[in-house]
Amino acid sequence: GYEGIYPYIYCGIPILFLIPLFFANKEIKKKKKVCAVLVFLFLLGSMLIPSLYNFMHAFDEPNQLGFRFAFLWSYVCCAIGCYQCRFLNKKNWRMIICEIICFIIVYVIVNMFVKNETKTGFLPPYVLLIINILCVLIWGGIYYLIITERIKKISLSFLILFVMMAEVISNGYVIYRCVGADTLER
Repeated sequence: GYEGIYPYIYCGIPILFLIPLFFANKEIKKKKKVCAVLVFLFLLGSMLIPSLYNFMHAFDEPNQLGFRFAFLWSYVCCAIGCYQCRFLNKKNWRMIICEIICFIIVYVIVNMFVKNETKTGFLPPYVLLIINILCVLIWGGIYYLIITERIKKISLSFLILFVMMAEVISNGYVIYRCVGADTLER
């Protein structure tokens, strides 16, 4: 059994924008898209189907369950996102706006239906919702700047680096506070 440990798959908001663009891109051959779907399905199966999971560990006693497959899944998502970056153009802007709207709607709906079991005593849930919506909007704006080329590449690079660092630090802090890592016994 999985003993309550499940993999966490998340590559970041920039990749969440690029994956749908990859599958909607008419310039990319269907063969590559089918290959990507097959890899995703195989890795998902490796995380969820015990016999395949066991096979992938060469019938040895596996540990950490699906985490290594989640890491591989994230790597494949990042590789697909990097591949899609070369195809970014002004035609993608309408789809990015649709993605922003969809991400916000899905995030709000998920927050409404999921019990807030995570302790975030220092931040109310609506503040976290607003922060995440702002992150989606900021990354959407960055993609707008990339596509329209309205900013110099060096300035854009520093902006992307700053936003990535701010997002990682703020999310790390929230996770640190939620888990209670500061109160763990040593």
